[in-house]
Amino acid sequence: MKIFYPALLLVSCSANAQYSGPESVEHDAEGQRYFVSNTGDNSIKQRAYDGTVTAFASNLPTAPYGIELKGDTLFACMGGSIRGFSTVDGVVVFSLSVGGSFLNGITTDGAFLYATDFSTKKIFQVNVGATDMHHTGGQYQEHAERDRKGSRFGAPVGGGMGQQCQDQKL
Repeated sequence: MKIFYPALLLVSCSANAQYSGPESVEHDAEGQRYFVSNTGDNSIKQRAYDGTVTAFASNLPTAPYGIELKGDTLFACMGGSIRGFSTVDGVVVFSLSVGGSFLNGITTDGAFLYATDFSTKKIFQVNVGATDMHHTGGQYQEHAERDRKGSRFGAPVGGGMGQQCQDQKL
């Protein structure tokens, strides 16, 4: 038994050396891999089923936190923005500032993306289909209107793209 433990520790350490501040992991069954966001080196790695780890998106302008796969796009929370990367080649195909402070978690219901803002305690709902996949703008402001539950809704400033994002206070 004593020989088994050092071997297990060696495997664990060598796998950890391939990541720098791993934050989130997302499974890609079609691509037979896992995506791992790394906050320590502003990158997203991909890990094949055989354990091989390679770069997917590197030298990002800010650290990626939560990641979510929707179709052929991997979305990542980055600061106050959401970026989408083509799963084919890691090229940025979507970038939207939602006016957040520190987007951390992200998920989808198949139609919308939902991103949590850790600092402002909001959840942003983003309609990816309502925007051009190469859109790089889209500033949002809060309206004073509130529904019965006290939710606040954001709307785009300019651009005429229709409602793409709304935030709800937690």
